Amino acid sequence: MWYVIQVRATREHEILALLDRWVKEADEEFFVMRCMRYLRQQDATWDDVEALAFPGYIFADTNDIDGLRERLKQIPDLTKVLGAGDEIFPIYEEEERILKLIGGKKHLIEASQGVRQGNRIVVIKGDLVGQEAIIKWVNSHKRMACIELEIRGRKVTTKVGLEIVRRDY
Repeated sequence: MWYVIQVRATREHEILALLDRWVKEADEEFFVMRCMRYLRQQDATWDDVEALAFPGYIFADTNDIDGLRERLKQIPDLTKVLGAGDEIFPIYEEEERILKLIGGKKHLIEASQGVRQGNRIVVIKGDLVGQEAIIKWVNSHKRMACIELEIRGRKVTTKVGLEIVRRDY
């Protein structure tokens, strides 16, 4: 089951290394969700850049949340498993399904391509195919889309690469 560990933003990779070194058990996995975005260069070319999809969040795939909670005390920084009060619950099955669908085994949301049909966006290639409902807005000049997901009941947004390759009016 997937759980969410809240950490200080910008410290995700440091804490991920500490988790792997001090906390991780054989059947556990810790990871951050990443996404690909497009970045326009001075010479008008586009580069693919990788960024954190959800700053401040590390995901834990574990079956021993109570043991993990105890082991997290070894980390000399803010690490808090999200839950409700003292109760800790995994992320909802639907949330995990969508994250697995768009992030895959690499936990990386690849850039996508889409078509604008009037006021609608239809994704034709990439990880967002069939997930148009989570797209909140598109900036076709920057080749970027904002997607909104729920993680443990909290709405979180992130910007991902989305190139509009055609407009059908």
